[in-house]
Amino acid sequence: MDSENSWVTSAGGPLILIPESVCYQWAAAPCTYPDNEGDYGRACEVDGYVGLIDVGGAQSLVLGDMPARTTFLPRHNVLVREIAGGEDDAGLSDLVANLIPRVEWETGPTWTVSEPVILFDSLPIHRDRHGGTPAHRPPNGRVRDRGGVHRNLQ
Repeated sequence: MDSENSWVTSAGGPLILIPESVCYQWAAAPCTYPDNEGDYGRACEVDGYVGLIDVGGAQSLVLGDMPARTTFLPRHNVLVREIAGGEDDAGLSDLVANLIPRVEWETGPTWTVSEPVILFDSLPIHRDRHGGTPAHRPPNGRVRDRGGVHRNLQ
């Protein structure tokens, strides 16, 4: 496994990117789950590859569709979600550089961010998360999010 990539995995639900200053407000799935789905239920309601929900008064980005291990590649300023594949990600950055021009991009929401965000599994509360990583230091302001898929590596 390429030591440059820090992958975040899911226990089965969506991953979420939350501004650092409000991560502590993420309540995830409460002890009364599934009767009360809490923040986790709101994240699960996102339809498609990406969607926005409010956490502590800040916009947070939910990576919907399906749980998939995810990493941030700062060289390309992209999140990469592995839908199928193995644990070997040697050369991933070069592969992504070659694929970006051929990805079938879908327009997504515009996300307003002004600070670093943390990527983690939406199921546990933030302080109990495993595998969370500072994933993204976006420019201040509005970020246009696009979901994309490349279906054939040949």
